[in-house]
Amino acid sequence: MPLPRHSRWVFAGVLAVAALPAAPSRSAAGIAVTVEEVNAAGQVVPGGGQPTFFSASTTGTFTVNALPTPSFQAITVTVDRTTGTPNETNTLTSNVALRPLGVLTGDHYLRVTVTDDGYVNSHPNGPATVSDTASTAANVRGGTNTAQVQTQLKTGTLPGPLSDLGTPTTGATATAPGGGTTSSSPGGASAVPEHFGVEQTIFVIAHADPTQEGITTNSTLGGRVVSSVVSSPAAVPAPAGVALALVGLPLLGLRRLLWRKPAAPAS
Repeated sequence: MPLPRHSRWVFAGVLAVAALPAAPSRSAAGIAVTVEEVNAAGQVVPGGGQPTFFSASTTGTFTVNALPTPSFQAITVTVDRTTGTPNETNTLTSNVALRPLGVLTGDHYLRVTVTDDGYVNSHPNGPATVSDTASTAANVRGGTNTAQVQTQLKTGTLPGPLSDLGTPTTGATATAPGGGTTSSSPGGASAVPEHFGVEQTIFVIAHADPTQEGITTNSTLGGRVVSSVVSSPAAVPAPAGVALALVGLPLLGLRRLLWRKPAAPAS
């Protein structure tokens, strides 16, 4: 049976709405942790790579127990962050702990990359600075343990790839024995969107003392990085009308000066 005219219009409207594409929604994987053993040039050594660990968790603590690499074992990465809610100050703290897999001679490098895309800026499109500190509580025998860290702001969503936003920190380094905490010079961006990410890179370098047998198996290695992002409100430009009025004031004064009546001649 044919539909009445008004029914046909309603039915056509429903089809038109159904045909519209769904509005894109922001889908964040939360956090990603990649653990790799690399050489001095930053290239992954044979057997040193493993799949990236992903979690959809947007806040709290996230722990990764990674697989052994050719030189390291008992690798644990613990990440704590303040994400998911608008904040003027956002933090990301990552701690890497590991042990030698046998006695280590020479230099050995572990690279850990922590990426979190769940940060919310309380000042959308305003400027922000990012800073970080490096420390290590390693108890190393037969050599030294160095932690080198750097932080970069990011845009995009995981699994990525994400894009760099602004400039990274200059990097900070801490070495044990010796301890202590060092800070890098800050990086940042002039305009940070409402949703953004933070990526940390942590290098743990085990350097064996050539005058000894090597770094012993009962040594503990690792490093810690604390990254902080501080945002500020975006500058508010003057309303167009006010700007025009300000520009017009000198012109108005000049016009009055030019149109001023000439003085009467002296008698």
